[in-house]
Amino acid sequence: DADSPRGRKRNRAGAKSDGDHNRAGVALAEVVSAPDLRSGLEAARYARELQLVLRRCGASDAALEDGNFRVDVNVSVARSGDAAPRERVEVKNLNSLKAIRLACDFEAKRQAAAWDAGDGVDRETRRWDGAATVVMRAKGGAEAYRFSPEPDLPSTPLRATVDAAAVAATTP
Repeated sequence: DADSPRGRKRNRAGAKSDGDHNRAGVALAEVVSAPDLRSGLEAARYARELQLVLRRCGASDAALEDGNFRVDVNVSVARSGDAAPRERVEVKNLNSLKAIRLACDFEAKRQAAAWDAGDGVDRETRRWDGAATVVMRAKGGAEAYRFSPEPDLPSTPLRATVDAAAVAATTP
């Protein structure tokens, strides 16, 4: 995601543009993983591995500090034996491996304390301010997003092993 202050466009005279055309013509890839990470450290390690893959295959320099690689995490806590997952909270635009680790761990502790107090957790979007997660907005259900699958972009599950020849043969 190319959305950082360093990446903001300037006009030819060098003055800052009123419009932010930072994403114009820039592809955005979104990777969604299974909900099986158990800590902030695991989430940071996952992000680091993904960062290395993106760099190795030349898809991106994946520089968190430059804003061209951002991580959003969904955090929910559950007790052993819970029949269904509890409500999740999204923490947006984490821009360092340390922020990923700290934000995930903080949010998990915050949610556990809320559940233990009998308060529950609302579905919402939060941000990391360096010390805590802060509410940005409440989330509605799928109807609020008016989501419809993109027929030209099917889900592509990744296998543990990849046939490099097959990938090369189908890649322009």
